[in-house]
Amino acid sequence: MANDPVERPSVATALGWLAIAWGSIGLLAMLYGARSLTSLGQLNSFQQAVAASVLLIVLLPLVAGIGVLKGTPWGWWILGFHSVMGIFRNAQACIFLLLRGEIAKPPAYNLEMACVRLVVFLALLAYWRSNDLRRWCKVETVSRRSALGFVCGAAALTVAAFTLWQWYGR
Repeated sequence: MANDPVERPSVATALGWLAIAWGSIGLLAMLYGARSLTSLGQLNSFQQAVAASVLLIVLLPLVAGIGVLKGTPWGWWILGFHSVMGIFRNAQACIFLLLRGEIAKPPAYNLEMACVRLVVFLALLAYWRSNDLRRWCKVETVSRRSALGFVCGAAALTVAAFTLWQWYGR
């Protein structure tokens, strides 16, 4: 039984393809936005840090989607990291917008979209912890608590590194 092939869960298939599509669209949008640059030397340190963080945000779902479709452990880990990064970013945006009093101001995108994305990333993290996906990606022996702690720590260090780069890289 231990060597029986595991069938890919349908949610993992849908999630993998959606992540690949999302990452591809983000990469195309980033390339379109950067078309006027002739070199990264035109950017100051703050702009370079923002560009690097956007590139990370864009590439994570693309790579995670490929890994989840293949059922690899690295795809599972990257998906977890991407989920936690999305939770951090959108929770930060919600708090920031609430503190600034952006609730009733147009455009409607601000608080509503950040909250919707926060809920989506929380749901993604919940599925990341599911037995079906863990079995498919061959990580069922990894402790859920340890894995969550690891990806939260890695995401927090990544956020701290980009923040320090923005503050002190000038």
